[in-house]
Amino acid sequence: MTARLTACLLILALVLPLPGIGATTAHATTGWYIAFGIGASKAGTMKQAGNNDDTTCYPDDDCGHLPDMLPTGYRWFYDLHPDTDAAFELAVGYGFRLFRLELATTRQTLGIDQQFVGGSYLDGSRAMPAADSFYTVDVKTGVDDLTLHTLALNAYADLPIADPRLTPYLGLGLGLTFAKLSRLHYESAYALKEPECPDTAACANPEGYEEIQDIDPAMYNGRQHIDLTDTVPSVHFHLGADYRIRDTLLIGLKVSYNLAGDMSQEDAYEYHAIAGMTSHTEISGIRYWAVLLNLKWEL
Repeated sequence: MTARLTACLLILALVLPLPGIGATTAHATTGWYIAFGIGASKAGTMKQAGNNDDTTCYPDDDCGHLPDMLPTGYRWFYDLHPDTDAAFELAVGYGFRLFRLELATTRQTLGIDQQFVGGSYLDGSRAMPAADSFYTVDVKTGVDDLTLHTLALNAYADLPIADPRLTPYLGLGLGLTFAKLSRLHYESAYALKEPECPDTAACANPEGYEEIQDIDPAMYNGRQHIDLTDTVPSVHFHLGADYRIRDTLLIGLKVSYNLAGDMSQEDAYEYHAIAGMTSHTEISGIRYWAVLLNLKWEL
């Protein structure tokens, strides 16, 4: 609450003219201008969810509690933790003294740390590990980075204050974001483990082990290595201020909060126990801040 009150007081201090000094718009932007910004971008935790229609009961699972002892598919969930990274913006706009329209393109690339949250069968029932499996499985997952390339139409209201060189502003934008999650990777590798037995003579061949020795465990392997891409709507909120350092040149600081729609895509596995198997992946919660140092040239 204290932080919000402080922010409100700072805005009022900028907007309200000083006693005895009238607000001026003598140096407000009119006509065409171009702007370039560079800074940093930080996103909150995003969610990755996926599912498929795989009906295979894998040898490290116990499917005895399922109807017909077979799954109807699988679901999995990850948290995606983005790093702080660079952000860029290029814009062209037109000013009407206290109101501006601007077409802007921005780009952010965020490194991603993927964290497994959990999984289940497609119907929501819990996966049960087999208590006496003769198999081991090595699962590797990962993701590289998320690139967000946005084209947005922004509307700004320039706020008149006493200082003719300083122009604070508020803005709202609507756009399309071309999103790419690079190198989304999944791989499982099954292997037959040696039976464990304290008495080799009595347990050289545990019950059921002989029947599976001629089965290639690689038949259960799966691999997927994709770039997830999508075009989604986006909304942008802006707050900033420009300072005129020459007649047609301004420098400023802008803070933006951006919301992008959910990404989704259907992709085939490179190889899978079931030929032609596909999975559906969705990325949600794409929310990120950008802080930019801007230069604006009035034409």
